[in-house]
Amino acid sequence: MGVASSDDERVIYLLEKVKALSFAGKADEGEKILRDEYGRNSENALYYYSLIDNLSDQGKKDEIEQLIHDKNLPESLSTLIRVYTGIYEKPDEDAVESALSSLHDDINQNDFNMTLSQILFDAMLASAGKDE
Repeated sequence: MGVASSDDERVIYLLEKVKALSFAGKADEGEKILRDEYGRNSENALYYYSLIDNLSDQGKKDEIEQLIHDKNLPESLSTLIRVYTGIYEKPDEDAVESALSSLHDDINQNDFNMTLSQILFDAMLASAGKDE
């Protein structure tokens, strides 16, 4: 296992701070921190995911849609985000299957999209494990 860079340590620190704010009922403050960090480093998929996750926890579906639109994500990745965040409460199985089948081609050669899809899958698997 490698040594964490100072950038990695900063991300971890900020995400823990945001989580603590959320637990303290101050999700808006956490959202501001994430928006500021994402604004400074919009190519960091972890900040993007964390902002979407934070907005999802607050039920801010319109703002999630705006982030998806602003980032111009491929439709397959956008569909996964909408499923993960509950925007699609009862997703069309065919749409999800289509998204999954085209995801590889859509994210190939794009580090941000590849990293974001991995983070989403990890989060979905962790969430599925909690439900059992």
